[in-house]
Amino acid sequence: MQNLNLNLKSIGIAALTLLALSTQAFAQTAKPLTAEDEQAIQALASRYFVVLAACDAEGFVDLFVPDTGYFASGFRGHMEGRERLLGLVKSERHCDVAPGTAPAPRAGDTNRPAVQLTATAAGASGVTDLGTAQYQDDYLKTPQGWRIAARSVIINAERDAGIDAKELLAIHKAATPKLVDNYVTNDRGIKQLLNVGVSLRVADGVVAGRTFVEGGGYNEDVFVKVAAGQWEIKARTFVSASEAAK
Repeated sequence: MQNLNLNLKSIGIAALTLLALSTQAFAQTAKPLTAEDEQAIQALASRYFVVLAACDAEGFVDLFVPDTGYFASGFRGHMEGRERLLGLVKSERHCDVAPGTAPAPRAGDTNRPAVQLTATAAGASGVTDLGTAQYQDDYLKTPQGWRIAARSVIINAERDAGIDAKELLAIHKAATPKLVDNYVTNDRGIKQLLNVGVSLRVADGVVAGRTFVEGGGYNEDVFVKVAAGQWEIKARTFVSASEAAK
């Protein structure tokens, strides 16, 4: 009987410990956003359109968490850190104009839908529906205020193929242990940052893309999803820098 009581007591302690841990975990993930937080994030998201339309590269970078904040898309790849974010803006099509020339109008600048926000343990996540694509974001509150920790642009064809922001990141991890910058030369002879890491394309449900490598050249890859957050390379063909230049 004494052993039974001890076992029941042990079970009770274990259950209480588990309950306490579960409650603590719930509290960490359920921290609500204040009205002030929501207004600040909405303003941040709105300013994104303004600075990008104006080709304000420095202002654009200031919207992101310093050093670790990143922009990702299927075409552009994974652009993390100050220099890459600066390069992103400077190589945007409407910004690629001769010095002293005003930026060209940018499609969609007048469409600034509100972000659908969700509180997270780290800060907040958000989804902005653009019609043909979504911004899928993570936000972090820094000493300087709310900043974008991650912004991923997911087009509808990618979503139909089972790709979201997390899956896009998983594809990059599967394709290369290191993100490599891909520069191109524009019509005025200026080198610009076009892609980093993997540049994806989706057609008829097939996920393929170019994985840029050090020393020039790239891999033509076909990716397959094996589980949630896990992708593998189904086929790979290397194209050297000299072959790519032809």
